[in-house]
Amino acid sequence: MAWPCPPSRPNAAERLAAERLAAGRRECRVDAVPGPLEPAVAAFDASRIWARDRARRAGTCPRSNHTPETALSILRDLARFLTEHRGKDDWALTDVHGIEALAALSRARRRWLVVLRQFFCFARSRRVVLTSSARILIVKERSCLGGRTLTRGGPSDMFFRARADGCHAYLRGKRAG
Repeated sequence: MAWPCPPSRPNAAERLAAERLAAGRRECRVDAVPGPLEPAVAAFDASRIWARDRARRAGTCPRSNHTPETALSILRDLARFLTEHRGKDDWALTDVHGIEALAALSRARRRWLVVLRQFFCFARSRRVVLTSSARILIVKERSCLGGRTLTRGGPSDMFFRARADGCHAYLRGKRAG
């Protein structure tokens, strides 16, 4: 099931202006990628924009302008790290250790690894790399949604316990309070 789009949609002029500004920001991020690594990042950006336009034509909720910009920022940072600190000027030379070293510096490690998996999957499909270096990485952070959970019968047990007190006293107390 597709999630519904937000009810407030901008008109065509506002959307075109926002897309033009976003295209400029994306272009700056792609231009900041070191030379030999830039073509793959530019192709990845073009494929994400094509997918967003396809989603818009299909009537599903397209990704916002912020999503591809964030992905390009992550790829720009990885490319700079690889060229400046690891001395690598080709995506095929990227290894797990370089990705882990850079992802460890980021607070948004989970987001970084998601974007890098997407990029290396794209690069592998375009034969830029032979194997996906980010595929085997695991995020060891705990999810925010932790703690005790109810069993399958938990909610109904709670309701019947409340009814056992007599005349929905539990529900009356909740309404009164």
